[in-house]
Order: sequence, then structure tokens, then C-alpha cells
Amino acid sequence: MKKVLIGIMVLVCVALISGTALTAQTFYSVDVEGSIEFLILDENGLALTGTGTGPTMLTPSLSITIGPWTADTSSITYKAGMGTIGLVLDAGQTIYDLGGVSGSPGVVVTADATPLALSAIYSEAGAYYGAEGTYATDAVTLGVAYATGGNYGAKLVLVVDPITATLIAGLGGGVIGKYSLGVEAGMAAGTLALGYHDTGLLTAGVTGLPLTDTTSLDVGLSSIGGATTLTATATTALGGGVTLTTAAVSAPLVGVTYDVLIGVAF
Repeated sequence: MKKVLIGIMVLVCVALISGTALTAQTFYSVDVEGSIEFLILDENGLALTGTGTGPTMLTPSLSITIGPWTADTSSITYKAGMGTIGLVLDAGQTIYDLGGVSGSPGVVVTADATPLALSAIYSEAGAYYGAEGTYATDAVTLGVAYATGGNYGAKLVLVVDPITATLIAGLGGGVIGKYSLGVEAGMAAGTLALGYHDTGLLTAGVTGLPLTDTTSLDVGLSSIGGATTLTATATTALGGGVTLTTAAVSAPLVGVTYDVLIGVAF
């Protein structure tokens, strides 16, 4: 497995060097993207801040791109040609939706030669490494993945419009599941999704259901061991990158909770 990992890293380095040699730029544009959310109201009433009643700012996100460099709150990435190399805070790997391993700070490299995409991860301490490969076409996607500890995964996606079927299988380590199944169907309005995990987790939901020209609704259900959780989220675009989000959750032992958020994207 380490030989495969080294091979992927070599391919990405070649891509980076080639891209750098072919692209000579002196000045770069600066692109800043981010979002901020404010919690306005929840089941306890108006959100509280340190100075009294009022909106509470949640953790903001921010991404800055300067030429081939991109930095956000968890990584710094350099892109050239068909490859990228990045320093990340958590060089762990999730094997699809089966679970995975958390990692220490480390390096992530990727190579994209459509329809083939490769990635490799190596932790700062060298105690963790992983690799993933994906071959994707319009009708079929095949993927394989490996993570430290003998954890393997394979993914098959079949698309017969409007239905997408996904089968994922895993092996090893005790930290990942054995399999999961999923089906999505595009409807005249919204998308219907059904899923089952070998842990007994059953999921169902509808996303992107339009209520008005500016408001969409997502509804979800998850059930495991007889315990069922229901979620509903309505998102309204107010214009200028501002959104109003109202979310409600009904969960065992907790009951019904809800919150109202104002988000600003830039």
C-alpha cells in the first residue's frame, strides 16, 4: 500500500511541476469567499450574547485564494496543472459513509485526470496514511479506498436517469461498517433519497422541495434501533447573499428543538 501511496504522490508532483513550468504569472488576483451565520431564535427564545438578548454569531467560514494558493481555517493548498498538494489540520480519512480514522496534521495530494481521480494522505507523525481512486463516467462511477489499519472500501454508483443507485462495501479494522446502500430519484420538484447502513440505520428524505420562488424545504428521517429522528429545514434566499434558515428537529430523549438563522455569504 505504501508503494501505491508513493506512486500517487510522484504523479501529483510531476503534475505540479509541469503546470508550474507551463504557466508563468507575475500577478495574481485575490478571491475571498466566506459565510457568517447568526443564531436569532431557538426553542429557548431569543439567542443570548454576553451583553444581553440578541443574535449570536456562529463559527464563520473563510477561504482566500491567491493565484494557485488557497487557504481556509483548516488547510493551505497549492494547485498547478492537474494536481494539488495541501497541508491540513486533520489528515484522517473517511471511507465513504462507512466511518474512518482521524489523523494528525499532515499532507494531502490529489491528481485529477478525468475520468480518473487519485488522492493520498499522510499524517505528520507518519502513523497514518490512506489512498483513494475514482473512475467516473456519466453512467458509472467506480471507487476504491484504503486507510491505515487494514481498512478497505469499494464504491459503485449507477445512474439511469432519474435514478442513482449507490453500493458501498468495506472490510477491516473494526472502525468502518461492512456495507451501505442508497438510492436517489429526481422528481419534478426535489430529490427523493433512501439509504440503509449495515448498523441498522435507515434514512429517507426529500431535498430541494420548492415552497415558493425563493424558499426550498428539506425533510429527513433517520431510524435505528427503534429510535426515529425527524428533521425539517426551510431556506429562503433574501437576496444579496443573505439567507434565512429555519430548522426543526424531533429526536428521542430530546424532544422538539428548532432554530432560526440569518446567513451572509460573500
